[in-house]
Amino acid sequence: MGFFAIYIIPVLRLRIISLVDPSYIQKSLDSGGRLFRWKYGLVNGFEHPLFGSGLGTFGSSAGQKYGYFSYTSMDSVYVNVFAETGFLGIISFVLFISYGFANFVYKFFSEKKLIYLFLGTSILAILIHIFVENLFDVWGITLNFWFISALSEVLND
Repeated sequence: MGFFAIYIIPVLRLRIISLVDPSYIQKSLDSGGRLFRWKYGLVNGFEHPLFGSGLGTFGSSAGQKYGYFSYTSMDSVYVNVFAETGFLGIISFVLFISYGFANFVYKFFSEKKLIYLFLGTSILAILIHIFVENLFDVWGITLNFWFISALSEVLND
């Protein structure tokens, strides 16, 4: 249904099409846009590949507060974690945050209960969304993410 909304609602269609427009991409790369910040974060991660530049030093709320990073946000939790903690940090982070999703998938396929499908889908939605927005800066979303992840471990009925 949502896919058809792109064709029915002109404003939505224009927004989606503009995301792949070459002029938009070039502006985002050059003028401090999202792609510029991602590129800057990846360069920082590759300059400090093992441990990154340190927690709170790049693109996070703490980095902004203490003057390490002048932009509003990194707009990607994954790029932010890679820049601050390097390859060891991003690998550990991805394994840690995807555990809840993997646990729900395992429980759904072994027990065939819809609650596991719904909770796993909610975790997956957040895991996808944090690629393009720093949702972990919003305490309510962060609380829900960790609460649902914890349910994957304790929910056994």
